[in-house]
Order: sequence, then structure tokens, then C-alpha cells
Amino acid sequence: MNNSSQQHFDLQNTQRAFAYLSDKQLRRMSRLFKLMGSKALTLIGGKLAKFSLRIGLPIPYYFKNLLYRQFCGGENLEECSNVAQECALRNILINLHYGI
Repeated sequence: MNNSSQQHFDLQNTQRAFAYLSDKQLRRMSRLFKLMGSKALTLIGGKLAKFSLRIGLPIPYYFKNLLYRQFCGGENLEECSNVAQECALRNILINLHYGI
């Protein structure tokens, strides 16, 4: 790859990374990170989630809609490709990573 086609990778460039999000999406993300920053709330939330799973409440549904959507591209390659294409349209670089 020659220098003229290389893209500068800057993790500090949040303006570029989040430019495609609406104000509503940005506010939602901000609230989520503020809540996650509360040690007491995350401790209580974790215990509440475990209890809810034990009694059969649909926690996986809420987890996917609340947290998963924020941190994951999808559950499979097809779902991730939608996110990857959306990012590519905006010249946003992504890293597909698989983990269990």
C-alpha cells in the first residue's frame, strides 16, 4: 500500500467515528455510559440480571436491545456485514473480532 492511499487511524477522532449517529442515538449512548460508570448501579444491575434469569424473565431480549447493540456488530457474520457496510460508507475502519 502506498502512502497516498493509507488512511490515518486515530482513536481520538470521535467526531469522525460518531458523525453518522443521530442526536437521539448519541444521547442514548451517553446515558448508557453514565449508568455503566456507576459502581453501585452496575453491582445491583448484575445481581438483578442473575435473579431475573433464574425466575425466567426475558433478560436476553433486553440485554440485546440495551447493551449488545452498543458494543457488538451482530450475532453472526451477516449481521456484522450490515454494520461494516454502514461504517465503510463513512470511511470508518472496523475490526471484526470473534469471542465467546
